[in-house]
Amino acid sequence: MAGVVSRGQSWRIWWLVDKQRYFVSLKKSEYSKKEAEKEAYRREIEGERVIKGGCSFSEYAKEFIIRSSKTPITAEKFYKMIERYELYLRKSNISSLPAALMDLAINSYKNECKGKGMSNATLNRDLCYLKQLVMDAREQGLKIRCNLKNIHYEKENPRIPDMPTGIERQQILDWFRVNQPKFYVWIYFIITRGWRMGEFIRMLISDVNLDNRTLTVRHTKTGRERLEKLTADDCLVLNEHILFLKRTNQYNPEGLLLPPQKKGARDIGRNILLKLLKTACKELEINKRIVNHSFRHWVVTAVLDKTANIENVKQLTGHEDTRTILEHYTHSTTEGIAKGLEITRLKVRPLSDKSVPKSVPKRGSFGKIPTRGR
Repeated sequence: MAGVVSRGQSWRIWWLVDKQRYFVSLKKSEYSKKEAEKEAYRREIEGERVIKGGCSFSEYAKEFIIRSSKTPITAEKFYKMIERYELYLRKSNISSLPAALMDLAINSYKNECKGKGMSNATLNRDLCYLKQLVMDAREQGLKIRCNLKNIHYEKENPRIPDMPTGIERQQILDWFRVNQPKFYVWIYFIITRGWRMGEFIRMLISDVNLDNRTLTVRHTKTGRERLEKLTADDCLVLNEHILFLKRTNQYNPEGLLLPPQKKGARDIGRNILLKLLKTACKELEINKRIVNHSFRHWVVTAVLDKTANIENVKQLTGHEDTRTILEHYTHSTTEGIAKGLEITRLKVRPLSDKSVPKSVPKRGSFGKIPTRGR
């Protein structure tokens, strides 16, 4: 039996699995009463099916991905974790789902991955996904004997981004100009302003005001809009992009500045832009791991080196916390080190023939060291 009870702004649903009652709260803003009842019955039926039918780990994990509506990028990484963990379960002769989600099994999987040389970032992501499955299985009414406190994450070494040099930035910009003119405006503002990818791919054409030379950034990480002042070069690039959209019949006054390639899509997609950037670096023979955030790190470092004013960086990149900028976004560059060495540089005069001694004095010729009398 399953049921629903109203508790303020949420529904308290309950269901029975193997003569044991389970409770979960659902928000009324997301579920109506009928939807809450269906969810309670679904969890009861799902729990009985898993217990009686002997659902495997991979089947349950794949159903969880569909049920939780993971993003395509997260779902892809989740599927890779399922393949790795399922291979480990076969080697360890673990067949039942409760045994696969025990803390002993997860910790032994962690030790095996560390022995194979898996990076701490990938390992921590797998552990996070397995913890999500444990908590979801408990909500579904499964008896999972797993102490999540016994599962510890590995310490990750901070990765220093490979920042491109001035020549490499110009090469990437020229490559997009010739090979991908539609995305030239994106790479231009990413290199010169260091904006986040999510801020630009959701930008509308109506956000651009070429008359006043302003651009409104609406979809920020902090949720606060900011107004950016445009230079003459910025206006020229934006004007050429709008003319390109009109020429290729992709212009929509109320549409996105970067129209999606598929109809009905929300935006252009991060993977498309990252693949293009990777292709550009490969063809230009740039052997660095350059992503969107590499240019963001470079912009923060360059502006601080030039102006030494952190408020300029916060206005340009949309950061709010000064500590984040100083701890994660400031790096040493070749240009910055060269400028720093100019300050410490002294005049070095070449030695003349007169100043060079003809012979090196022998040891002890500078006089004897006076000794104290007894």
